[in-house]
Amino acid sequence: MNLKKYLKVLDKKLLKALIAAGKTAKAQDLRAYLVGGFVRDMLLKIKNFDVDIVVSTQGIKFAQTLSRKFNSKITSHKRFGTAVICGKDFKIDISTFRKENYPYPGSLPVVSAGSLVDDLGRRDFSINALAVSINKNDFGHVVDYFSGIEDLEKKHLRVLHKDSFLDDPTRILRLVRFKSRFGFLIESATKKLIREARSAKALEKMQKHRVRDELILIFKESRPEDVLRFLKDLYGFGFLHENLRFENSQTKAFISIRNTLRWFQAEFPLHRPAEVWLMYFIYFLSTLDIPAIKKIISDFAFKKGELIRILSFKQDSSRICGELNNPSLSASKVYNVLNPYSYEVILIIYSQSKSRTVKKYIKDFLAVYNFTRIKVTGHDLSKLGIRPGPNFKTILQMVLEGKLNLRLSTKREELSLARKLIKR
Repeated sequence: MNLKKYLKVLDKKLLKALIAAGKTAKAQDLRAYLVGGFVRDMLLKIKNFDVDIVVSTQGIKFAQTLSRKFNSKITSHKRFGTAVICGKDFKIDISTFRKENYPYPGSLPVVSAGSLVDDLGRRDFSINALAVSINKNDFGHVVDYFSGIEDLEKKHLRVLHKDSFLDDPTRILRLVRFKSRFGFLIESATKKLIREARSAKALEKMQKHRVRDELILIFKESRPEDVLRFLKDLYGFGFLHENLRFENSQTKAFISIRNTLRWFQAEFPLHRPAEVWLMYFIYFLSTLDIPAIKKIISDFAFKKGELIRILSFKQDSSRICGELNNPSLSASKVYNVLNPYSYEVILIIYSQSKSRTVKKYIKDFLAVYNFTRIKVTGHDLSKLGIRPGPNFKTILQMVLEGKLNLRLSTKREELSLARKLIKR
């Protein structure tokens, strides 16, 4: 089978880069192949600008030569013989043919030199174990040792050997992502191997940071609720916490979050983008108590800023809704209620609230109050006879509240208000 016709309809800059890679391989007397998800997506006619190339030997030297042709940045990892070239319109991961051996279940693999069949055989699923030549003499030729094309046609997800999930349990998390993304079926023997991995508590024994990285990718999927439902049925969430659940009500909540995100991106394109995956993750964890949430964040080494946003939603969302569900609030009160919180927390509250009043106040905050700043400074207060100290902060805060409530528009108006506050 030859995929030359698929390659020739790729983005012109990307095709040019692949041809250059083939010429570089020939000049260095190497064999070079496209592999992995890029090949899979090309066959499924899905755009993908993350390119994986494997070469028969000296992958870093090959990458260095290629990066000079593109005048692009390169990052290399000598231990694994890999490199990444970041071009303007694409990213190319380059590695050398290798084989992997897992000293014990869930360990990092020990890497050694190998052949193309070794390299493809170390991959997670048959649909990701395809290679396409970019060498001039057989450009576009498909190498398919593991019947990956047949599985693509059947829409099957199949691992390559019986120890696959024990060697690398994160493959279970990747499998449910692919099942959701492509609508594929899990091949029966593969499903049995998942049950065996679950009995062996494979994910529970996995390095936590590797599980975390796969979890983040789950919540970055277009419909993470589907992935979570599949994961619930196939394995469960005990590897995260014994009390963690995902119910039908959470599916509806995820859809509301997604609709809110679309609204936010359309209405406020200049605002800081919300971290979409984190919003889903915050809501996913919200059924747990605070000690359980803290344990997950600590065990899986999430960032401090992520912990703060997750806990603030859990601890404060009910109070925020209660305070905002009052049709006679002043603008400054709305500002003071919402200003301490991230967009992620505010938008989840908006997505889940049934109160028109709460939604209106959040809209007002995002549209107007969030960017309200005063022109009066501490230097101006010094000129009015106020000594630096706690009073500075109090008066400036009161000027801000006055600006919000009285709709002051000039510095002169703000100074007038400051004088009145000082006399008071």
